[in-house]
Amino acid sequence: MVGPILDKLAGEYADKVVIAKMNTDENPEWPGRYGVQGIPTMIFVSEGKLVHRQVGALPEPMLRELFDQFVEVTKPAEPAVN
Repeated sequence: MVGPILDKLAGEYADKVVIAKMNTDENPEWPGRYGVQGIPTMIFVSEGKLVHRQVGALPEPMLRELFDQFVEVTKPAEPAVN
């Protein structure tokens, strides 16, 4: 199950990402809005834009790598030093 892994990562990445889980049975409008066709689907959003979609469960090391890549790609650029 992905849920416990996401709970763990939510604590570890709390200062970098927001992890939200949704029950699609209780919120049927959202899967259609985001084109969810399989469960689990993880949607990575930055600045209101979908930047990655992961369909299917991944083991913790692969999820951690995916989160690290997401954080690296979406972090703000540091100002140039002259």
